[in-house]
Amino acid sequence: MTRFILFYFIALCFIDKLSYSVMSYHHITEPEYYQSPINIIHEEALKHIYPPVEINNLGSEEKFLIINTGHTYKLKGLSREATLTGGSLFNKYIFNNLHFHWGKTDSEGSEHRIDYEKFPLEAHFLWKHFIDYNVPPEFLKESKSRYLKKLCVMYKKQQLSAKHKKQLFSTKHKEQLHTNITSDVGIVNFIKEELDDLHDWPVTVRKDGNVERETIVRTLKLKTFNAIYKYLKWIQVNEAESSNPCDSASNEEQYDFNISEFTSQPTTIFAVIAVFFKIDDNAPRYDALSFANLVTEANSNFTTVQDLLSQILTLVNFNQYYTYSGSTTTPPFPTSVTWIVLRQPIFISHEQLDRLRLLLGPEGIIRENWREVQPIAGRFVYFHGEEA
Repeated sequence: MTRFILFYFIALCFIDKLSYSVMSYHHITEPEYYQSPINIIHEEALKHIYPPVEINNLGSEEKFLIINTGHTYKLKGLSREATLTGGSLFNKYIFNNLHFHWGKTDSEGSEHRIDYEKFPLEAHFLWKHFIDYNVPPEFLKESKSRYLKKLCVMYKKQQLSAKHKKQLFSTKHKEQLHTNITSDVGIVNFIKEELDDLHDWPVTVRKDGNVERETIVRTLKLKTFNAIYKYLKWIQVNEAESSNPCDSASNEEQYDFNISEFTSQPTTIFAVIAVFFKIDDNAPRYDALSFANLVTEANSNFTTVQDLLSQILTLVNFNQYYTYSGSTTTPPFPTSVTWIVLRQPIFISHEQLDRLRLLLGPEGIIRENWREVQPIAGRFVYFHGEEA
C-alpha cells in the first residue's frame, strides 16, 4: 500500500507546479517557507472531516531513555511499540520521542498559538515513517547532460573571448570557468535556474485536506535535488582534470557507471501530535514528567521500562484538532512534518511545570525553549471536528 501511494505521489509531481526555496553553498537545505510553529487562526482554518486518529500499543510498557538534552526534556522510545495512523495520515508511524517546550512564565511557553493565544507548556509526540525512496535515474542523467553541455558552452565562450583579446586560454580562464559553474555556488545556481523546468515538482497547495501528501512530495523533492547536487559535484571533481569539458559533453555516458550510488535516498517523514497545557494545581501528576528532577544536569539521562504515554494521550481530545504541513521546530528544521495540533488543552500543576524550569542547559537554567511562530506562506490549515 505504501509503495502504491509513493508512486502515486511521484506521478503527480509532473502535474502540479510551485517554486522551491534554494540551498546553501554545500547542500540543498530546507526551504525557508513551510516552517513551524505557526499561529493558527481558527476562522481561517478549512473544515475537513478525517478518519479517527488511531494509536496502537499505547498501554504497553516500553523502554524509554529519559534525557535532558540541554535544550529540552525528552523521553525517547527505545522499544518502538506504539504506532500512529488515521486522521490526516495515510501511513503508519512509529513512536520516536516525547519532548516539551515551556517558558519562564505562565503567559508563554507553547510554540503554536491559537488565535494568538499562548500556553505555558506544549508537548510534542513525535512519530516517524520510513520511505525507501530511489531517485529516478533519468533525473540524474538528464541533469548531467544539461550540466556538461552548459560547461561546454561556457568553455567555448571563454575560449572565444580569450582569442578576441589575443590571449592564450590559460589555466586562469579555466579556473574562472570552474568558479562560475563547478563551484558549490555554481552547481546550486545551475540546479535552481537550469533544471526547474525538468524537475517541476509540486509542493502541493490544494484544498483537498491531503496534508501528508504535501509533506511527502516536498520531502522527496528535496531528496531528489540533493541527489542531483551530489552527482554533479562528483562529476565536477572528475571534470577538474579535463582539459576540454566539451569532450565529456560528447561522451557523457562515461559518468553513468556509478549512478546507482546517488539514486538511493532513504527518507524519513514525521508526524507530530502537539498538546497544549494550562495551569491547574489540581491537575493529575504525569508519570512522564516525574523524572525531571533526576536529569537536572545538561546531557544527563537514564533508562526506564514502563508505560509513560497513555496517561497523557488518554486525556486529550482527538475530536478537535488542526493539521497542516510544516517543519520540526529545532535545527535543522526539516520540512518533513505533518502536524496534528489538538485544539483543547489539558492541565498541569505549577509543581510539575516548575520541575522543567529547573533543568540546566549549556548556559544555565533552561528558562524558555520555544521557537517564534513562522509565516504560513500560502499553506492551508485544516480543522477537524464539530464546533462547540
